[in-house]
Amino acid sequence: ALNNVYDLRRARIDAQPTLDELERRGRPCVALFSDFMWSMQHNLGVSAEVKRLVPKSLTVHGGPHAPKYAGDAERFFDDHPHVDVIVRGEGELTVAALLEAIDGDLDRDRLEERLAEVEGITFRVPTAEGHRLVRTPDRARGTDMSIFPSPYLTGEFDEIDPARWRSATIETNRGCPYGCTYCD
Repeated sequence: ALNNVYDLRRARIDAQPTLDELERRGRPCVALFSDFMWSMQHNLGVSAEVKRLVPKSLTVHGGPHAPKYAGDAERFFDDHPHVDVIVRGEGELTVAALLEAIDGDLDRDRLEERLAEVEGITFRVPTAEGHRLVRTPDRARGTDMSIFPSPYLTGEFDEIDPARWRSATIETNRGCPYGCTYCD
């Protein structure tokens, strides 16, 4: 159903042709970032560039290094004014629900109402004084792993040049209750 509303792309958003196309088209997009220790600063830079090129775009950050706790989220939003939404916990179902809720319409006047229905996110709402944060209830963890396809089996990584690979990480404990700093 989301394919009927969105032009979903596997392309890396940080590839210069993609950013050039975004600027040329001038239409807002929803840019999704999965933040890990090794990608966080790069993702934040690209997120800021997306907002600079097309300010009405919606930037969504999730992943193991996206802040989950209220105080951490507040500092994160203060430090990164280009970030609109943080996905807390498992992102697959939450991002699908977020995309379904906004239904391709990034009109800021209706965005708060739509996002308020999505479990597992924290988002920024502009105010006269700056912004306020809305934290929706947590989304329950997925229990049926068969609904999450393997990126290795679906060909997600097939187009990546093997010469660029330094390592491949396989996480074997989905739903770990600790932040990545526990292991890192």
